[in-house]
Amino acid sequence: MKKNNIVIIGANGFLGKNLAFHYKNAAEYNITLVDKDKIQYKIKKARVVKQNILDKKGLKNLLKKQDVVYNFAGHSGALDSFYEYKRDVDLNCLGMLNILDIIKDFSRKPLVVFPSSRLVYGKHEDIKINEKSRKKPNSIYAIHKLTVENYLKAYKNLFDIPYLIFRISIPYGFYKNIDIHKSYGIINYFINLGKNGRTIKVYGNGSQKRDIINVYDLNTAIFRAVHKANLKNNVYNLGGTEVLSIYEIAKLIKEEIGGNIEKTRWEENLKKIETGDMVLDSSKLYKSIDFKPKINFKNHLKEIKREIG
Repeated sequence: MKKNNIVIIGANGFLGKNLAFHYKNAAEYNITLVDKDKIQYKIKKARVVKQNILDKKGLKNLLKKQDVVYNFAGHSGALDSFYEYKRDVDLNCLGMLNILDIIKDFSRKPLVVFPSSRLVYGKHEDIKINEKSRKKPNSIYAIHKLTVENYLKAYKNLFDIPYLIFRISIPYGFYKNIDIHKSYGIINYFINLGKNGRTIKVYGNGSQKRDIINVYDLNTAIFRAVHKANLKNNVYNLGGTEVLSIYEIAKLIKEEIGGNIEKTRWEENLKKIETGDMVLDSSKLYKSIDFKPKINFKNHLKEIKREIG
């Protein structure tokens, strides 16, 4: 049986790293892990390549004869994007344009999978958001995410490159021996503070609601959409069915793992780009792939507590 060729670009990032582990027992795929830095872990039989997404010449050979290209390389941070706009443009826009420009000349065009963000919707009066809700991005980061979505649609129209876009909500979770950094998401950042007995700072009263999803459930959904349901040329919300406020998240971490909570005044610029309550309606995707998230946040924290003793 012919194996599908899979390349994960940005394989050191939170999503890319966890997706790679999701494929680790999938013998029917040839996996290539790509990052601008040395890959920090091992996946049995995976090909590992150090390659910058901005180096178009080096990228070309990697993309040949691939069936699925996950472009998980990028620069995160809504506020940081205003001050590091060139880096944001390069990694979040130019990198994808390099990929699409290379692929457009292939006779066999792979499916391009892109992780967009809930932030493309901006601030809404309605708490629950579906894919048809108005897009009001209010940060450079969010604007670039929506821009890349439009790149993919334009290249599909002109060059017939298939795509799959996921607008991701608030992911959390990690594997053993993988360090948690702030760039791995707000929940993981809070968990790391709690593990180290430090203070979790919550802006305002922390009442803003979020749907959250464990990264294992997230990647299960992506895997099913790509390989089981064969979905393509569409945009899907990918969030959780568990809804908690920021304060409730911090409180659970304090109770199960440790740390303290401090309510603090909003930084002026952060308050201007805060979305308020936002819950993604992911029913369109979950109906298409016959799946619902299974991992409960409190149970995840209990598992961490057992591991750290």
